[in-house]
Formats: sequence, C-alpha cells, structure tokens
Amino acid sequence: LGEVAKVELFEAEEPDRIGAIWDSFHEDRPELAGCSVTAEEHVKITERARESPLFVFPVWREQGHFLLLSQFNAQSDMFVMTFLEDYKQNPAAAQPWLSVTLFGELLTSNAVGLLRADIAPERLSKPEGEHIMGLARHAWSHVPRLRSSGGPCGHPPLQRPTCSLPPPEGR
Repeated sequence: LGEVAKVELFEAEEPDRIGAIWDSFHEDRPELAGCSVTAEEHVKITERARESPLFVFPVWREQGHFLLLSQFNAQSDMFVMTFLEDYKQNPAAAQPWLSVTLFGELLTSNAVGLLRADIAPERLSKPEGEHIMGLARHAWSHVPRLRSSGGPCGHPPLQRPTCSLPPPEGR
C-alpha cells in the first residue's frame, strides 16, 4: 500500500473517509478500480482464498460469455485472472486480464481493508473489471461454506431415498 498511498495519512482518517478517498483516487483511471471493505470481510476473503485459491468466473458480454480463471497468490495477497482457454493451452504464457490486490495495512489501525483491481484495458473494460472484482469479493466473502457434517448453509445433507420395491427381475 505504501507504494500507491501515504499510509500515515490514511491512518488519521475514519474508515468511511478512507473508502471515499480510495474510490476517488481510482475513479478517473481506466486501468484501475478500487473498493474498501471491513476488516472482517477482508480477513474472510483472505482465509477463503487461501483455502480455495482457484476459481472460475463466467463473464457475460453481448456475444456470449467467456471464462476467467482466478488464482490467488497468498504471498502477495493477489488474485490474478486470465482467460481460461489461454491457461489450458499454456499456463506459463497465459496473460493476466485482471489482478486484484488486497491491502491489509489498515486492518488493525482503522478496521478497513482496501482492494485494487489492475485491469488490462485491451482485454476488459473498466466496468467489466469492476464487476469481476465485485464477483470475486462476493465469492470469497459472502458465500456460505459447505461443511462436511452438513449441507449448504449448515443444513443436514440430503439423504438418498430408500427404495422399498423389489429389484427388477433378472438382478
């Protein structure tokens, strides 16, 4: 964060004001998007991304949809997203379409986390980049976890119905 903002100035501000400054900074930059999240949401995103570092996002365009593969790098707290077909052909040569960096420097002092999307403008528009960043945020922070002792949302797992009919003849 220190490379893109003066952290000590942010530390003197309230979380809502930090979010407004962050949004304003990214507003007129076609290759960047930013948003702020609560400390709780930031921690949840990071924990879940570490547990499930690969994810596929469908992205809709007028011509139809395409798929982006997202891979989370825990050392840099960054999601890197690329066109899935490029990744399947040659993972080492697949070019990033979007990267989302999580900045946690203000979690303790201000209870706020910052996200920044670096968009490849030749591949994605800014609205598409903002939408995909929102999808990533939602995927890792709002979706309930599946638990091995239960189904989605903690409900008991579905049971297979038992069949009381005799097996078909010949079996």
